[in-house]
Amino acid sequence: MAFSHSQTLHLLDLALSGDQIALSELLARHKGRVLRIVRARLGPQLRQFMESQDIVQEVFLNALQSVPQLEATDEAKLLQWLSGIVENTLRNKSDYHGALKRSSSFEPFDPGTSIPLRVDPSAQDDLISRERQELVDDAVNQLPKDLREVFVMRHYMGHSFQRIAESLPGSTANQVRMSYRRARARLVRLLEGKL
Repeated sequence: MAFSHSQTLHLLDLALSGDQIALSELLARHKGRVLRIVRARLGPQLRQFMESQDIVQEVFLNALQSVPQLEATDEAKLLQWLSGIVENTLRNKSDYHGALKRSSSFEPFDPGTSIPLRVDPSAQDDLISRERQELVDDAVNQLPKDLREVFVMRHYMGHSFQRIAESLPGSTANQVRMSYRRARARLVRLLEGKL
């Protein structure tokens, strides 16, 4: 369901004035986008320890606690704020699991020991949609770092080509636009026959 820009700004104003229900609604509206950002940023090392959905939940908990630091006046700044929380959450998880891995008492989780879940037929369409999104997210992770950064910032975070260029030293908006096109073309090749 698409939400109007004015509705989002109204919710943002309410959230900034302390309305927790408005903030919850605002976060729910951006859950899919935050999930895609998490999947794009979650490296293979962390994937073996946690699920993307768990990170999203932690990001939203951190967001609820960080509202006083939110200085967003529009949706783009809200997404930038949420993206920053994603980055900090993933950095903390990486530091934690890196330290845990160095610990002598660490035993990695064996995914082969989990019990398969039965799929509810009514949830089958949702499951297929999530599986398709995971295929896309995995393909995004296979992109070279420079193309992945541009793709994530443009496609998931909604930044303009100019804004991306400003955040990447030595880049112009035209160079960023071409990188985005190359990333999309490579994704098409990576996903060929999988969707």
